[in-house]
Amino acid sequence: MQPISIDIICPVYNASAYLKECILSVINQTYKNWNLILINDGSTDNSLEICNEFAENFHNIKVINKANEGQGIARNLGIKGGNGDYITFLDSDDYLKNDYLSNLVQILTDNPCDVLCHNVNFINDSKSWTISFYKEPIIKVSDPFEIFLADGKIFTGACAKIISRKFIIEHELLFPAFRAREDTYFLAKLFSENPKTIFSNVSGYVVRIHENSTETCSFSFNKTYLLESSEFCVDFVKDKRPQLLDLAVEHHLSTCIVVALEMPVEVRDEDEKAYNKIVDSFNKFAHLSKDKKVIKDFELFQKNRAKFFKKYQRKEFISKVKGKLWRK
Repeated sequence: MQPISIDIICPVYNASAYLKECILSVINQTYKNWNLILINDGSTDNSLEICNEFAENFHNIKVINKANEGQGIARNLGIKGGNGDYITFLDSDDYLKNDYLSNLVQILTDNPCDVLCHNVNFINDSKSWTISFYKEPIIKVSDPFEIFLADGKIFTGACAKIISRKFIIEHELLFPAFRAREDTYFLAKLFSENPKTIFSNVSGYVVRIHENSTETCSFSFNKTYLLESSEFCVDFVKDKRPQLLDLAVEHHLSTCIVVALEMPVEVRDEDEKAYNKIVDSFNKFAHLSKDKKVIKDFELFQKNRAKFFKKYQRKEFISKVKGKLWRK
């Protein structure tokens, strides 16, 4: 039996501050049957030079250079340009612990599956911590799409997962051409196809939180792309999984509120488009909801945003729901 081969797909955009550490963390993996695909997405710093330098010295590092079109399109090129048994995604400001791949491969060898999800490590300038989605070494999942909708047990970044290339190709799974929040849409599509899925308490993928990371960036229209994935979920279950409709609608309306809470209290001219998109998206499915309270609360958002923000912050809604729906 041939050892499992893994494609590590890493989009790169102006990442010179962290890129060497990221690439070295792959090179230093104890498991060696990997290929690293670096997609330079139109960087204007010296990121491409760093990528090329490593590619010249390591046969299993490949560089794709392209104009800037966003992380999703870059990842699609990586998917199409690889040939590994499994695919995993790596952001260029993150890094992997040395035993990351070996731990994943051991699980896949003993428990073949289409998707393996696991815990996530975080680090910033002052501390490190782990978000423990899963408590057991192996948790076999019968309906990952329902879990995706229901309780936030799936990290909504494309990273911290390993996915069968065969499954991706057979189901034509690619990232949308969004400039942000493309991960969540990709995962919604992935889990709607009911892949054989395992959760595990292993970790080793380290998300770096810094000033320019997705975790800390200020509000922009791009953040409303999160609504695209939750709208897809409602449309999907209406046609194919009607027993999950209440769950999908709740997921969508909560997502609308999360995005609304990200906006500034006063709508500026540049926020008007985003504001209208949030309201339209909420109203598109509000009639399907049995939760009249959340509809009343959203009316408050439109009438008095300062009171809406105060109410939801006091109830710690952001930490409870945003933490489920909107990580990375």
